[in-house]
Amino acid sequence: MASPVGEVLTPVERVVLAALLEVVLPSTSGPGAREAHAVDYVARRLAGRDDEWLVRVRAAVVAAAGDEDGFVARAAADDGPDRELFRRLRSWAWEGFLCDPTRGGNDRGVGWHRFGADGHPKGRRADVEPPSAPGAARGARPSRTSDRP
Repeated sequence: MASPVGEVLTPVERVVLAALLEVVLPSTSGPGAREAHAVDYVARRLAGRDDEWLVRVRAAVVAAAGDEDGFVARAAADDGPDRELFRRLRSWAWEGFLCDPTRGGNDRGVGWHRFGADGHPKGRRADVEPPSAPGAARGARPSRTSDRP
């Protein structure tokens, strides 16, 4: 049975996963995974999936807790399964940074704005309202009629 979005990871798992994503895509010279809420995107990707990646992410979270920087450095240098996990985390961090905000990441279009885009590449608005509470549904869009003259 599929888990609702946000319940696939425990609050502690979400915090550690968010820290891992922040190491992969830091906020050093502008917004990064944290500001884009990339962890929300990854949680949505994993929701309802009792597959290999959910198991691997949970194992990584346990292994990395408290040493996220070191874990990512070791995984990036590894030639085994941790390297594959690092590549997946890096991919998910960027997807969460640049995706359509209705998919859980790229909060308020921060990823698009970081690269000079004013909105969605297909003309949709990027000013999606953030959730009112942790775990709240994302993707509420303002009325398009307010944009008309």
